[in-house]
Amino acid sequence: MLLCITVTYIAQIVDNSITGNDFWSDGQVIPLTDVALGVRDSVLAQKGEIIGNKYVVEFVRPLMAEDAFDNTIIDGKLTVAFAHGNTRDLQKHSDIPTIKYINFYTGQVSNPSDSKLKIVHGLAQFVSWAIIFPFGVAFARYTRNVKITTCGHPLWFYIHRLAQWLGFVLSVVAFILIFSQVQTHYATVWHAQLGTTALALLVFHIVLAMMRPKDKNEGEMKSLFRKTWEFQHTWTGRLAILMGLATIYGGLQVISDVVMIPHWVFYVYYGWLGLIAVILVGLEIYKFRYQNELSHDEYEIVKNYDEKMNKRYSQS
Repeated sequence: MLLCITVTYIAQIVDNSITGNDFWSDGQVIPLTDVALGVRDSVLAQKGEIIGNKYVVEFVRPLMAEDAFDNTIIDGKLTVAFAHGNTRDLQKHSDIPTIKYINFYTGQVSNPSDSKLKIVHGLAQFVSWAIIFPFGVAFARYTRNVKITTCGHPLWFYIHRLAQWLGFVLSVVAFILIFSQVQTHYATVWHAQLGTTALALLVFHIVLAMMRPKDKNEGEMKSLFRKTWEFQHTWTGRLAILMGLATIYGGLQVISDVVMIPHWVFYVYYGWLGLIAVILVGLEIYKFRYQNELSHDEYEIVKNYDEKMNKRYSQS
């Protein structure tokens, strides 16, 4: 078992026997022991055991830093980040550490001040990627046959554009809020990487949307440029939403390591995704049947017209 507490102590527990040393790392390089860095190991005593599914670690070190590679514990308070792996060797631990404030005088444990900001960030991104964007896409796809126009465009066009811009602005604001607060190690977490990629793809999607080529006039064929634009617009949007939904799941993992959220939160998210899938499948079936009925009605109109014309010609 590998346990990391800030950048100063790494220990391994095997058969209720602990081996730990004083380490240093800036979060970007592999941790090095203080001894390897030319200073004294500050761990004076240590004890560890595994009780059920809990890992209990105790160690003693001076409150005052003895060198540049240790942290002074002021007023007993220290920011502690801990993570673990499941190998017998000191290999890489889990990507997402749990961060707490610990008062070593009183034993009081509290969440970091930015935990509320992370929750706000997560809620904003959920509203953007799991509510607003899917609604905007579905409205554009399944209401195109509604014959309501304004200012030269159908109603679905304005609703779609409003929803996508609203979701975009909300997502960018949430990204900026969290970008100023997260620590450097979060850049290596797949949640942050995928979320940044999804947002970049969204920006690309929005920019190309503003460069929309002119649609065909009635009776004309669509140009190849217009067909290519429509294809990329559809699929870059869908891909961005799928990436955003996956990023939300990663965000739930991150926040669950900072604030102990119940497991049912994950199940609620799974249920929401399932509800979206059921609604989309239902709408897709309805759209397919509607198009078939429309095609049949058009066929009957053409057929009746041909019969009338043939009858007229035969009489003449």
